[in-house]
Amino acid sequence: MSERVSGATVLILAVAFAAVGCGSNSGQNPEDKPLQVDVALPISQTITDYEIFSGRTEAFESTDVRARVTGYLEKINFADGAFVKAGDLIFEIDHRPYDAVLAKAKASVAQARASVRQAEANVVQIQSNLTYLSAEFQRNRRLSRTGAISGSEIDKSAGDVNAMSATINAARAKVEVASANVNAAEAEEQAALLNVNFTKVTAPISGVISRRFLDRGTLVIADQTVLTNIVHLDKVYASFDIDERTWLALRRRLMNEGRIDAIRKKVLPVWVGLANDSGFGFQGQIDFADNKLDPSTGTMRMRGTLDNPDQFFQPGMFVRVRLPIGRPHEALLIADQAIGSDQGRRFVYVLNEKDEVVYRRVETGALHDGLREIKGRLEDTTVTPDDNEGLRKGDRVVLNGLQRLRPGMRVAPSQVTMPNPRLAAVTGAKSGPAGGVRAAQGNARAGKAAVATK
Repeated sequence: MSERVSGATVLILAVAFAAVGCGSNSGQNPEDKPLQVDVALPISQTITDYEIFSGRTEAFESTDVRARVTGYLEKINFADGAFVKAGDLIFEIDHRPYDAVLAKAKASVAQARASVRQAEANVVQIQSNLTYLSAEFQRNRRLSRTGAISGSEIDKSAGDVNAMSATINAARAKVEVASANVNAAEAEEQAALLNVNFTKVTAPISGVISRRFLDRGTLVIADQTVLTNIVHLDKVYASFDIDERTWLALRRRLMNEGRIDAIRKKVLPVWVGLANDSGFGFQGQIDFADNKLDPSTGTMRMRGTLDNPDQFFQPGMFVRVRLPIGRPHEALLIADQAIGSDQGRRFVYVLNEKDEVVYRRVETGALHDGLREIKGRLEDTTVTPDDNEGLRKGDRVVLNGLQRLRPGMRVAPSQVTMPNPRLAAVTGAKSGPAGGVRAAQGNARAGKAAVATK
C-alpha cells in the first residue's frame, strides 16, 4: 500500500514540475523582439495637376461610299475589312446603258460641229457676194458722175449691198448658234462620260473598308444607296466633355501663361487610357474646343488627336482622358499602401533616427503614375516627435503593418524601393529592391505614361 502511495506521489510531483516548466516558457514577452517592417523613401517628381474625363474615340476621317449612278451592281473588288487606298476600284456598276448614252452624246457633238462648219462656209459665201456687190456699187458711183448710169441704178446697187450686209450678219449669228450647240453637245458628252466613269466606284479616302452592304446583281440608286464605309485610322480623335469649372480653370491657366491659343496651335498635351489600362499610356494634343458650352449639361466638348500608326485604336472605343489643368510643380509621391486613415484624416508612419515610429498627418492629392501625391513641405528637415505634419524628402515611410504600429514603437526596418502598384500590375514586378528595378524598366506603354506625367 505504501509503495502505491509513493508512486502516486512521484507522479503528481512530476506533473507539477512539468506544469511549472511550461508556465515559465509561456510567460516570455513576444514583443521584446522588434517588429519587422519595410520602409522606403518618397519619390520626388515634377507633376502637373489634372482632371480625368470619360470619352469616345472617333475616326479621323469617315465616309459612306454611295453610288453616283443608278444601275445593277456588277463587281465587288475588295475583301471585307481590307485596307484600301484612295482611288482604288472597289465596285463596278453595269456600264452598258451609259456607254450608249455617251456614244449618242459624241454623235451629237459631231453633228453640232458639222453645223458650225456649214454655217461658217455660208458666211464665207455671203462675204464673197458682199465684196462683189460693194465693188459694183463703187463702180456705179464713179459712172454716175459721168452720167453713164441713172440714179435709180445707183440706189438699187446700194440696196443690194445693204441687203447682203444684213444677210452676212444673220449668217454670222447662225455660226454663233451652231457654236453654242457644240458647247451644249460637248457638255452632254462630258456628263455622259462622267456617268460612265461613275459606274466604276473608287475609294474616296485611304483607310480600312467595312463589309459590302450589297451583293452583286442588286439595283443601286444614285446618291442614295450606301455600298460600304471607309474609315481613316492613321489618326483618331478622342472626344470628351469637361465641366464648366474645369474649363474655366484651364482657360485661366492658359491666359496667365500667355498661351490662350494653345488649343488652336495643337500644343496642349492630353493623355488617354483605354478601358483595360491601369494608367494613361497614350499621349496626344488637344486640337479642338467647341465655341460654346452646352447649357443643358454645363459642359464643353473638347477633342484630342492621337497618332495611330498601328491602328490599335478603333472608332467608338471608351477612353479615359487625363487633361492637365495646373502648372508643373515638385511633389512627393508614395504608394497608397503606406497611407492610413484615422477618423477621416490621412496619416503615414515614418521612422526617426532611432528607428522609432513617428505619426504624421498628411494631405493627399491625385494619383500620378500609380503613386499618390502628398501635399506639403518638401525640404529635408530633422524629424522630431512633436513635428507630426506633412512629409519630407528624407523620411523613411513605413509600408506595411500599419495596424500593429503605435507612435514611439521601435521596429526593425528593411529598406526597399517605393513600390508602384500600377507598374507592378503591368510588368509583373514585386515590391522590394529587385521588384523596384523591374518596375522601373516596365514595358513600352508604362514607360510612355511615366514620361507623360513629367
